[in-house]
Formats: sequence, C-alpha cells, structure tokens
Amino acid sequence: MKYGWLIASSWCLKILVFPAYRSTDFDVHRNWLAITYSRNLDQWYEEGGAWPLDYPILFAVLERLLAQFAIIIEPTLVDEAPWQPTWSGLAFHRSTVLLTELFGLFIWYRLGCPWFAVLASLFIVDHIHFQYNGILLGIFG
Repeated sequence: MKYGWLIASSWCLKILVFPAYRSTDFDVHRNWLAITYSRNLDQWYEEGGAWPLDYPILFAVLERLLAQFAIIIEPTLVDEAPWQPTWSGLAFHRSTVLLTELFGLFIWYRLGCPWFAVLASLFIVDHIHFQYNGILLGIFG
C-alpha cells in the first residue's frame, strides 16, 4: 500500500494520545450511545439532556451499532445517567474511531480513490480530536 507509512504513523500518534486528551466530545458521543441504545428510534431526536442527538440518522445508526459493543466493554457508556469517565470507556471511544477509520480507508482504497493521501491527513487531525467524520466520508464521499 502506497500510503501505509502515513496510516501507520497516524495510528501510532493516536494510540499515544489515548490517555492524554479528553474533550467534551467524549461526553457528547457517550450520551449519543446511551440515547440510541436505550430509546426507540422515534425518540432519538427529542430535546432534553445536555447533548441531544443532532446529527443525521445514518450517524445515529452508527452510534446504535457501536452501542451494541459498548454495553459489553463498559456498560455505563449506554446508561443515560451522568457518566463518570473510566479508562475502559475512553479507550472504547478512541478504539472505535480507529476501527471506523480503518473501515473508511479500506472502502476508499478498494474504490481506488486518487486523493487517498489527502483523506489520510484529514484522519490525523480529525480523529485525534475524536470524531467519526472519516467513516462518513469513506461511505458517502
């Protein structure tokens, strides 16, 4: 793979910052895991709480899918009660970003995307901050 070194370097950097940085994005995504896991689909976009779900439905479906694994790793991640961050919860969030990134990169690679390197640089910035935007680019870009 032509850009394998870039992907490997970005992953090493992201793994190094696992314990180093925590923003409110973790709380937001944790809340969205709880909303999509514990509520019916027609209640996902109801107002209420500190961080209501305000992303498109396919993103919410991704959160619902991730919640199926979150309950196994850290059950408090899908509880709508206030969350006290734990190492396993933060590691789960960071790991799912890496895995969804890998999935997105695989899709772009299989499609023969000519600007693969540009996307890889986006992943370096976007996922250290903690977002799942890369997977959405991989699927719908």
